[in-house]
Amino acid sequence: MRLITVVFTALITIALSSPAGAQVKSGMHEVGVKGSFDRGNQEFLARVTQITFDGSYGHFITDRFEIGPAFTYFKLVEDTASWAISGFASVHLADTSRQAVPYIVASYGQIFNDPRFADPTFATVGPGLKWFFGEGGGALDFSAFYRRQFIDTGGAPNFATGVDEFGARVGVAIFFGR
Repeated sequence: MRLITVVFTALITIALSSPAGAQVKSGMHEVGVKGSFDRGNQEFLARVTQITFDGSYGHFITDRFEIGPAFTYFKLVEDTASWAISGFASVHLADTSRQAVPYIVASYGQIFNDPRFADPTFATVGPGLKWFFGEGGGALDFSAFYRRQFIDTGGAPNFATGVDEFGARVGVAIFFGR
């Protein structure tokens, strides 16, 4: 835990001391990696703790709108690991030439190897902030999320049955192209 605190503090110090503007422009590409530690409320069970790692590739269709695929690795405490493939869309808000650019992201995907349910689908939504640093096209990425896993009950989709998860993610993103 101490190592994570030191690394996180060093990244924040670098980001805050570097003058930079956002590299959010039409035609740009973004490769991002995030991690999270979150708590979920599983139906009929106690709250569960989960560690998640995300990798994504995004393409800016316009100066504000980004789409792309994402890969997620989930590890619930005392369970086997699961993974997911999803698609996401994000809208970058405010002035996209500033150092800090807020955004809203939504995604939809499929979870595989889930130890409790047969490959549930999920939807995620949440706000975030990209804090650009340096001249090379990097950013720290902070976001919060709400994820809903939909459980197949053998009939029509049942939006009342599933798993709710809330959490925060921290990561880095590299921007390139154009």
